[in-house]
Amino acid sequence: MNNNDNCGENVFFSLDEDKDNVNTDINDNDYLNLLDDFENQSNGLTHEEIIESMTIEYKLKYNVKELLVICDYYGIGKELKINKCCKEIIIIHLVDFENIPFNNEIVTKRRELWRYINILKNDKFMKKYVIW
Repeated sequence: MNNNDNCGENVFFSLDEDKDNVNTDINDNDYLNLLDDFENQSNGLTHEEIIESMTIEYKLKYNVKELLVICDYYGIGKELKINKCCKEIIIIHLVDFENIPFNNEIVTKRRELWRYINILKNDKFMKKYVIW
């Protein structure tokens, strides 16, 4: 069959939402927990690959000021500010800090709080109340 044989045919597609089967018990926390689970899975990556992906994410998504705010949250920003470290050195300190198993709790909490800030910043009403 030639690909051009169906060119004159119209395709109709319809999607109807069944409002009786909508699960209203799901809230934003459920979605955030699913996102956490997804982010915490290494997907078969080695430790070095995980560190490399974290480093690339920090390089692309954050400027020095934002990185220093994260460092301040962890309590490691003062030394980096005093020494006027460059972005690459700050990222190395952050990635090292976040990969110490003892720090998992504070790292998870920081990521959760940053997600909340982004949710608020992207909300039409709430963004005027977020100073960041």
